[in-house]
Amino acid sequence: MVFGATGLAGSHALMRLKDVSAVSVRAVGNKRPPNVNGGNIEYVQADLSDPNQVAGLADGAQYALMLAGVLATAPVLARDPVGPVLSNLRISTNCLEEAYRAGVEKSVWLSSTTGYPDADDILQEDRMFEGDPPSGWVGIGWTTRYVERLCRMFAEDLSRKMTVIALRPTMMYGEFDHFDDETAHFLPSMIRRVVQREVPIEVWGDGMQTRDTVYAGDVAKAIFAALIRIDGFDCFNIAEGKSHTVNEVLDMIVKLDGYDDARIVHVNDRPSSAARRRFASEKAAIIPGMSPGTPLNEGLQRTIQWYRETYVA
Repeated sequence: MVFGATGLAGSHALMRLKDVSAVSVRAVGNKRPPNVNGGNIEYVQADLSDPNQVAGLADGAQYALMLAGVLATAPVLARDPVGPVLSNLRISTNCLEEAYRAGVEKSVWLSSTTGYPDADDILQEDRMFEGDPPSGWVGIGWTTRYVERLCRMFAEDLSRKMTVIALRPTMMYGEFDHFDDETAHFLPSMIRRVVQREVPIEVWGDGMQTRDTVYAGDVAKAIFAALIRIDGFDCFNIAEGKSHTVNEVLDMIVKLDGYDDARIVHVNDRPSSAARRRFASEKAAIIPGMSPGTPLNEGLQRTIQWYRETYVA
């Protein structure tokens, strides 16, 4: 059972599942069309925020991948600080309830790093519930924390237990990403602007914000490693383990795509997110198959090539 099968993480998960013998997949998407097709994949359309449409979807499933959600980037939250928070809460709780009701043995929930506090040092997994999330992410951050506590409840506190593993990817990117300029994360937005040769390319803030990125294919690999090797409840940061400034990432995209005369302008009166985010990756590294291995330049090259093939005539 793959909830959110047409999104970034869901599409990469299906790339690993398609046409695998003895594995049948029910893939649920809503508004986005399917990106991956296989003889063992059955697509279902459903609004996962509606419990009536979720009911019965996981019947017969042994495993559930809960990878669904709506975008809650800084520009999105600046326009609507409530809607994305409540939508993600409804989607996550509906999927958890359906997986448990259907008797699923193991589930992976795609959590996020938004629940971590604002801190200059490296954030270990056990610091998720320390203080408050950063000011711009309070709503979505506390939603992340709450749903993770529900995951633990299903795995530890009920008479019939369901393994639930929470994976916390850092800024995820890759093929099948969301590139719309009004809602996308900065990285796919910058890829679109560079490939389209936008003049000038605007960066919100001074560009010195640091991010730990992770390629979506590595997240998919970690999902299946967790299903195989983890029982009960556990949580893991899924991170490259290296921080890059927004300016460094943009410079890398510009060079990879050969936009030699790009003009970059910094805009300081637009909403931007937390200034510095660094995450520990040692816990995932000791689980075979869970630690990311794709360098940023390689993942960017794949994503740029896919974007060109998909969107540029």
